[in-house]
Amino acid sequence: MRKVILGLSLVVLTVGLAFSQEKIMVGYMDNPPNINTEQGKATGVLVDYWENYIAPAMQVKIEWVGPLPPSRSFQMLQDGEINCIALISKNPERAKIYDFSDKPTREVTAGIAILKKNQSTITSVNSLQGKIVTFIKDGFIPDIMKKVDIKWDLISSPTWKVQGFRKLVGERVDAVFDPDIATLDYVQAQKDFSAVVMTIPLRGTESLNYAMFSKKDNGKYVTLYNKARATDTVSYADLLKKSLAKQ
Repeated sequence: MRKVILGLSLVVLTVGLAFSQEKIMVGYMDNPPNINTEQGKATGVLVDYWENYIAPAMQVKIEWVGPLPPSRSFQMLQDGEINCIALISKNPERAKIYDFSDKPTREVTAGIAILKKNQSTITSVNSLQGKIVTFIKDGFIPDIMKKVDIKWDLISSPTWKVQGFRKLVGERVDAVFDPDIATLDYVQAQKDFSAVVMTIPLRGTESLNYAMFSKKDNGKYVTLYNKARATDTVSYADLLKKSLAKQ
């Protein structure tokens, strides 16, 4: 009888702990292979990383909110409607408004997608002078690219990247830009684009991705996150590399 009571007590305690876990609202933008939406659910390497490693260490449950356009996700984070954006570049403007994790999640190099037939003429940031380049509205643009007269074709839709590739194939734009070339490689590998589109890295555009948190939480979740990352046993960059190698 004593064993039965003890067993029931453990069950009640486990259930109680499960229900007592706090929920963190994490906003996201479709950004495969890091994160994207399938059948209305967030999936991808970033989701696996947070669900399997970050959330347990923070002792929270995650509610993924999205996909969202950048402008809306930033406003929701500023207003405290969501608590975090899990993977994003840091710049001085954002650092004034949001809290960033102490440790970066990974280092990224920006890149562009171009038509293969133009590979001899579009080779670097400087060769984008006067070119029409598709990117997402309110996205992160490295300083080196702000010094070049680029005609930005900015799209606010969560599916902007695929739209940009279609514009590129239709020769309505000259390139598609992303701060992380790995995401361009992912789209380029699709059968509709692989035969005519290639990607090239842009030197001098290296940046770091962080987790970004709402100041409305008074440092609560960024502190939990920093503690969770203090003794890393798993590298997100390695997880992403393994995932890409399987494709």
